Amino acid sequence: MDIKKKLINALLILAVAGGLVWVILALPTGTTETYGGLTRTPTPTPTATPTPTPRCKELIVEWHGDEVVVGNTFNTNDLHVYGIFTDDSMKRVYDYTLSTEEITKVGENSIIVRYQGKVQRVIIPGKEELKVVELIAEYKGKGVIVTNEINKDDIEVYAFYNWPEKDPLKLKSSAFSITPSKVTKMGENTITVKYGDVTTTIEVEGLEKEVKDVECTYLGKGALVGTKLTREDFQVKVTYNDGSYAVQDKFSIVNPRIMDEGDNVITVTWQNYMFDVTVPGIAKDRLADAFEGIGDYDASTVIVMIVSNDKRVKTISVDPVEQKYLKEAVDRVVVTTKYIGFDVNYKDPEVILEFPILTRVTRPDDYDPEKFGVYYTPNRKTIMARVNGEYIDDEQKQYAFYMWEPGTYAILEEISSKLVTSISVLENYITMKKDRTYSLEPVVRPLSAENQKLTYWSSDEKVATVSDTGKVTSVGAGRCEIWIESTDGSGIYTIVTVNVKEK
Repeated sequence: MDIKKKLINALLILAVAGGLVWVILALPTGTTETYGGLTRTPTPTPTATPTPTPRCKELIVEWHGDEVVVGNTFNTNDLHVYGIFTDDSMKRVYDYTLSTEEITKVGENSIIVRYQGKVQRVIIPGKEELKVVELIAEYKGKGVIVTNEINKDDIEVYAFYNWPEKDPLKLKSSAFSITPSKVTKMGENTITVKYGDVTTTIEVEGLEKEVKDVECTYLGKGALVGTKLTREDFQVKVTYNDGSYAVQDKFSIVNPRIMDEGDNVITVTWQNYMFDVTVPGIAKDRLADAFEGIGDYDASTVIVMIVSNDKRVKTISVDPVEQKYLKEAVDRVVVTTKYIGFDVNYKDPEVILEFPILTRVTRPDDYDPEKFGVYYTPNRKTIMARVNGEYIDDEQKQYAFYMWEPGTYAILEEISSKLVTSISVLENYITMKKDRTYSLEPVVRPLSAENQKLTYWSSDEKVATVSDTGKVTSVGAGRCEIWIESTDGSGIYTIVTVNVKEK
C-alpha cells in the first residue's frame, strides 16, 4: 500500500474514533482517489479574478471654435469630447462618432456625439459666406468731354460686407468696372459701378470740348538779325475745359524773320487765336555774342564755342584760319534739336583764299556715332552731299573734315540725300464760296525724292477743312491757312491762304 492509501486509512480511523480532524490533501487537479468504496475529487486551486475595464458613464462635449460658414465642414480639433468613467476617471476621447460634420444653416446647428453608448448634443454656430452686399461710390473728378474716357482713378469706391465686424474695403480702380466707360452725352451721364455681383451708380457731367486757355511761348532767349524762326522755336499750349491740355504743333508764324536788334514782335496764330511774342534780336555785327571764346588749340587750331540761348552746347574748331577770318567766315550759327548748322561767308575774298579749311566738330552725345555726319548745302534747303571726314580722338567724339567752299554746313545724323527740296501749288491764295471744294494738287521736287508723302492741316477748321489728299472744303466765312508739309524730315512746306465768303 502506498503512502496516500495509508493516510486515508488513518483519516477513516480518526473519523470513526470520533476525532473531528480533517486533513486536506492537495491532489493533482482532475485526479480521483478511491479507498474503501469512497471516491473524492480534489477541489482545483482557485485563480485570480481579472479587474473589469472602466466604462463611460457620462459624456461631456464642448465647442471651442468660432462661427463656421454655412456649407462648410467644421474642424473636429475645435470639438472637445470628455468621458467620465465608472472608475470616476475623466479623459478626452477621440474615437467618437458624429451625426454630421457639415454646417447647414445660419445660427445654431445641433450635432449629436456618440461614445460607448452615451449620447450628447453640441451646438455649433453657423454664419453666411463673406460677400459684398453694398457699394458706395463717389466721383471726385471734373466734367469729361463727350466721347472721352472716364478716368477710374477719379472714382472712389467702398465695399461693405454681410459680416458686421468686417470693415469696409476701399477698392482700387483695377478691382471694379464701369459701364459705360466713356461719357456719351452732354449733361449728366449715369455710370454703373460694379464689383462682383453688386452695383451702384454715379453721375458724371458731360462737357462739350472747348478751349479754355491758349498760351504761346518763345523757347529761346534771342536770335541773330536775319534769322527766320521756325515752329521749333515756339510752344503753343492749349488748355481745355476739363483740365486737360495739349501742345499744338500746327500753328503758323506770320512774320518769322528777326528784322531788328532788340525787341522783335513775332505774330503766331493758331485757329482763331493770335499772339504777339517778343523775341530779342542780336545784330550780326555782334557775332561775338554767339561765341563764348576763341583760343589756340595745339598752337595751330582755333576753337569756337557755340553758345545757344546763353548756354554752351557745341564746339567747333577750325584749322588753320586766323582769328579775324574766322569771325568773318562763320557768319551764322543755328542750333536745334535736329541739327547744328553754320554758314560760311563766301563774300569776303580773303576768306575764300583760305579754303579748304580743316574743321573739327564735337559730336553731340545723343547723336549715333555710326550715323553722324556733316552735310553741305549751298542754299540751306537742299542737302547736296555728305562731307567726308573721320573721328580723330579716343572717345570718337571729335570729327575732322575739310570745308572746300563757302556755304552752309549742317551737323546731324545721317539722312537720305534724296530729300524733298520744294512743294509748289498753282495758287497760294484762293477765294471760295461757302460749301465749295477745291483740290490743291501740290507738286513735289525733286521727282526722285524717296518720300513724297505730304500732310495737310488747316489753321482754322471753322473756315475750311482739308483732307489727307489735299481736298479743301469751305465751311464758314473767314480766312485761314492750309499747310502742306513734307514728311521726310526735310522740313519743306508751303502755305495756301483760303478766303471764304458767305455768298
